[in-house]
Amino acid sequence: MSQPSPFKMLDEDVIARSGGETKSDLVERFGSLRTVPFHDSIYSHALVDDDRNIFALIERATGKWKLALADDAIVPLGGGVTFLACPPDSGWLFVVVDAARNVLGGVLANGKWRIALDNSAIIPAGAVQAIIAANYPALANGGISGPDIACVGDSLTAGAGATISYPAALATLTGRTVRNLGVGGETARTIAGRFGTWPWIATVSGGAIPASGGVTITLKSVDGEAVAPLLQGATGINPCTIAGVSGILSLSGGVYTFTRLANGTAVPVPFPAPIVTDAYANRRGDILIVKIGQNGGYADTEQLLAMIDSIVNSQTRPVRRFLVIGFTTSTLSARASIHAAMLNRYGRRFVNSLEYLSSYAALARAGITPTTDDDAKIANGSLPPSFLTNFPLDATHMNDPGYGQEAFYIDQRLRELGWI
Repeated sequence: MSQPSPFKMLDEDVIARSGGETKSDLVERFGSLRTVPFHDSIYSHALVDDDRNIFALIERATGKWKLALADDAIVPLGGGVTFLACPPDSGWLFVVVDAARNVLGGVLANGKWRIALDNSAIIPAGAVQAIIAANYPALANGGISGPDIACVGDSLTAGAGATISYPAALATLTGRTVRNLGVGGETARTIAGRFGTWPWIATVSGGAIPASGGVTITLKSVDGEAVAPLLQGATGINPCTIAGVSGILSLSGGVYTFTRLANGTAVPVPFPAPIVTDAYANRRGDILIVKIGQNGGYADTEQLLAMIDSIVNSQTRPVRRFLVIGFTTSTLSARASIHAAMLNRYGRRFVNSLEYLSSYAALARAGITPTTDDDAKIANGSLPPSFLTNFPLDATHMNDPGYGQEAFYIDQRLRELGWI
């Protein structure tokens, strides 16, 4: 490709000058730039001036910009500089930011370019990103899940049997805010409903939410099966909404009650309606770590994976980050089939904690000398008693070293994937 290089022209007759002349020349040379469709197998759009000179191209496959730095060369935009789309009411179409997120310039809503000619003209990091996050939550954190982490699960996530859960240990290892959405005793179906993606369906007594106070409701899963939330905790549920009314779901004497938070007019709910939980409203932008299924609540492996899919596929950021943790109960051989299905579905996003925890390496890292009982369980591919809270009465729940080592293994995977 051969066309005048704007950077060559700047070298020759713009940068050599100063003050208002430089600014006016930049406006003259760059003010008319615009993107147009580019009918090519490699590039989708071109950045052109009024004379149709091409200054940059956008790759179809990657979305990356290729910027003309010489008459016959198109090379990747470098130096950590990237383009960032902006919401319409920000006054910008997109901005050019450096690795520190400082805004170096960009295209205004009227199509004109603005370029920072000295440090005083650079917009501080975060200013434009804050506007984007406020107007487009899905683009917060650069459109990537996180930085907070939410751990979804049952008692093995809640940390039953220990003084520290794996989410708490993970918070220490990562330095991130980690929310523990584990509730003991819950099935996969109940947990997916608590996250709001395999929703609970409420039938409201009398067919209406009253103007004030509470109303009795009955619950079923979206697939018609039974669910039993709130038996050991309400994490991730409240406040929730039914038919657009915000309230608190409670359980007393086996009866579920929905109590609205603010008085208003009665709201008809003549048909069963889904419950929108707090986790669904507020945690889908986080990095998700999902460990469910050890209490049953699914017909077969494929349905369990469908429930997990409902959780991870609900993430609101375009770049989704999640991990699926395998079973830590029973033995590796007994769990081989379901773990193989998880590995096939999620690849390196699947973490086989049991494979690590049932090893001498995990005991050594925890500073534990193996016992004869540990030897026997490791040979069997199950959790060594030194990682259990009350062996042999409880072969399910771990102690502090056990949860700590699970957190270590998860932290290693997060770092391998470049998420920490």
